[in-house]
Amino acid sequence: FPVPRLGCAARRESLSSPPLRQRCAHALTTGARSGYSVTSPAVIADSFTFSVLISLFPCLGTMSAYHSILVLHNVSKKKNFGELIRSAAAMGVAEIAVVGASKLATHGAMGCATHMKFVHFHRLSDCAEYLRNSHGACICGIEITPDSQSVTQHPFRGTTAFLVGNEGQGLSESQMSVCDHFVYIPQHSTATASLNVNAACAIILHHFATWAALPEAPRQGFKFECSVPDALVPRSGIGLKQMRTLSADGTAVDLARRKNQNTDGEAEDNDDGDFAFQQDLFDEQDSDSLI
Repeated sequence: FPVPRLGCAARRESLSSPPLRQRCAHALTTGARSGYSVTSPAVIADSFTFSVLISLFPCLGTMSAYHSILVLHNVSKKKNFGELIRSAAAMGVAEIAVVGASKLATHGAMGCATHMKFVHFHRLSDCAEYLRNSHGACICGIEITPDSQSVTQHPFRGTTAFLVGNEGQGLSESQMSVCDHFVYIPQHSTATASLNVNAACAIILHHFATWAALPEAPRQGFKFECSVPDALVPRSGIGLKQMRTLSADGTAVDLARRKNQNTDGEAEDNDDGDFAFQQDLFDEQDSDSLI
């Protein structure tokens, strides 16, 4: 994966300059998204870069390599996809796994889809196997069940894939069957039975980022700094336009096979008890190249 090396020009910049801070943060998040320890040579290109990162983010010496993945499956309202993508990007999610529909509406993502890595699966069971074998991840369902643990306890077990449920029905039986454990968000009134799917997801992802000691992004003025979208880099694997359909072992599914398995505008049975609709989840005006 492309990690920027801080060369001679960077050495002349002030350690407090926004461009240098942004490049350091990018190097750090790129490594974390790939599951590497921040002290790995694959992430820290040279000793000077490492010294700069340590000076800007003192927690790096003890930071873990755990990362998070967001699984999108059986979410019915297309407006929620863009908001979920934006929350995932803000909370340092390494990858978004899309199950069923291969085209998503990104309205509300505010350009964040161009910063995220997406992978696609036809079946939830294939996705679960990929997450466990390729990422070494536990699958955590965001749901209120008798066995759910409060997210305030940070009951995380390492690299974690978070599975959100349907807006109306929550997690289905097939979704719950692939989960290793569940978390819920405590509420402090009886005014509502649950939170909006995006609000709940954002809270959970923030708690995980805090637990995993992911570094805070640099700020400038009254907002956080934004980097150049990685989707602009050819073959970077970032952005919906570069999303690949994978099999359970993480290998790319042949394009011809993918076309044969999909039916335009009709429900696709993913053999896991749920249906993913292709046509209604995509709006040509909401492509990931637009903000």
